[in-house]
Amino acid sequence: MLSDFWDGNWLNARWTVRNDVALVSWSGPFLHAAELEDVAKQLNDLRHNRRQDAQVSPTEGWWDVEFVKAGKHGHFTTRVTVNTSNPTSGSAASRHVFEYSIDQTDLAQLESQIESVLREFPVKGRP
Repeated sequence: MLSDFWDGNWLNARWTVRNDVALVSWSGPFLHAAELEDVAKQLNDLRHNRRQDAQVSPTEGWWDVEFVKAGKHGHFTTRVTVNTSNPTSGSAASRHVFEYSIDQTDLAQLESQIESVLREFPVKGRP
């Protein structure tokens, strides 16, 4: 049922990560609202020095994002990992890792954007 916690909280999203040599893009219901809610809390704690890192470890285990404090001056390393494999297509699996340097203003903006999404699509129920 689409109103329960497990089935009713999948968000359709489109995400693209890129660097100078690669671009990976995907879309669909791969983001769970409760996981997004959790990462917003982690980012807030990271920004306020209550933790050293934050991680999105989604139910859909083929991608993740990690934010790690890099020094004492409000800088962070963001690492996005995407693992692709499709056993039915016969194609080989690949692993893409993207790293970015960001600062605390970027974290605040991301946290605000996540909170905006959660206001529009609040978590339905609890497990």
